[in-house]
Amino acid sequence: MDVNLTRDDLTAPFQASIDRYLVGDMLFTDCRCDGLSMERNLARISTDTMRHYVFQVFVEGNAGVVEGARRNPMPQQGGILLTDLGQPIHMHRGSVRALSVFVPRTMMDSIFLGAEATHGHIAETNTPLTRLAVDHLTALSREIPGMAPDAALDAIHASVQLLTAAFRHGAQPDSGTRAAARSAMLARARRLIDADPGAAELSGHVAQRPARLCRQPREHRTQTGRLRPHGVQEHIGS
Repeated sequence: MDVNLTRDDLTAPFQASIDRYLVGDMLFTDCRCDGLSMERNLARISTDTMRHYVFQVFVEGNAGVVEGARRNPMPQQGGILLTDLGQPIHMHRGSVRALSVFVPRTMMDSIFLGAEATHGHIAETNTPLTRLAVDHLTALSREIPGMAPDAALDAIHASVQLLTAAFRHGAQPDSGTRAAARSAMLARARRLIDADPGAAELSGHVAQRPARLCRQPREHRTQTGRLRPHGVQEHIGS
């Protein structure tokens, strides 16, 4: 991306910070940035080899105005932006905090046919699945500095599946999305229990090992539901 600067921009104060994590063949970033205008044009595309897809989740601020190849501005709403680095785009936004996942093209094409058609689209975070995706990625931004590489890779893969589902309009969740949702819900339950084991109303034996219970890779939903009398979903939502 190239940053478009005016003469006034050069003299104005500007603050930004970014944390970058290379996880397998994907890149995860946590960026805080003042407002700016960015562009990726055909000239830039022709001079580099970056052809990744990028999910940007705006946990503070919003995507602003996004213009694709046809220069049609998108509305200032929604919290998840999908960009194809193989296509031109122009973005103008205010101050934001954005969590981004750079996904290799081959990986994206294997889970989302026709992904290039969603270039520059914005998905609102107003469904249970999109809210789960944002929650999972936000938690990852806190935990990734201390995570083992394999755990970070699993968490990133789950995030990509959930974020991809946000752009499959009207489609039923596939097996990958359902598995990612189960993984994200289990991770959220583990965080809640680890944060306050006494509030989980577990038996003495289980309360001593709340993290171990939720880390079982094949834990069934009904078994996890025993954490609360009305099931894990109510426990997660409380």
